[in-house]
Amino acid sequence: MNQEEIELLKQTLAEQKKTNKTLTMLLLIVCIVLVGIIVCGVLLLPKILGLISALHTTLDELQPAISGINNFDYDSLNASVSQLKDAITSLNNFLSVFH
Repeated sequence: MNQEEIELLKQTLAEQKKTNKTLTMLLLIVCIVLVGIIVCGVLLLPKILGLISALHTTLDELQPAISGINNFDYDSLNASVSQLKDAITSLNNFLSVFH
């Protein structure tokens, strides 16, 4: 081998060492992040499942109220409002005499 080939091999070896060191650091970072995600998942999963359970319970409790709103008698409400309007108009006409 001549001197140029030896220098080229040395440069290649140096680049491979840098690449290897960079890849090792990246692997370490990925492992740390993965462990962090797993720990957060283990700690937060029971809380998330509890929250979902509470939401289901709340929705089950609200279901009768929602059904009640759907079955509300709007015709009776409109009739009552109309009667109230007539009563207020009559009262207003009566009280206008005293102005």
